[in-house]
Amino acid sequence: MKQYLSIIEREVNEIIVLAGFNPNPNEHLNWYDMKNRVRKKGITIDHLPYKLHEALDDLYQFRNQSMHGETNITKEDYAILCKYKNNGLFQGLSVKKLELTNRVLHPTVNEIKEYIGI
Repeated sequence: MKQYLSIIEREVNEIIVLAGFNPNPNEHLNWYDMKNRVRKKGITIDHLPYKLHEALDDLYQFRNQSMHGETNITKEDYAILCKYKNNGLFQGLSVKKLELTNRVLHPTVNEIKEYIGI
């Protein structure tokens, strides 16, 4: 659980910097400040079936527990993380970073359509 939460924290911090919402790009926001910045600035990931700040809010308690040595993470707790993982959170974070850096992975959907004649 700790590893998943660490990745989420790092990726969301990068998104905040890439979006221009951190006046000090070298500053790493803690989870509490990070989730509030996402909410306040309206950072969204379009194709997710939930709001990014909702996922960060739901995972906040587990992040603090796991980072401070708490090992009593229950199956139900882990299921909350899995809900977001299985509903595209990590993919969404990657896509958002690509969007913010104006990168395009090839072939694009349009290139594939053109190639197969759709």
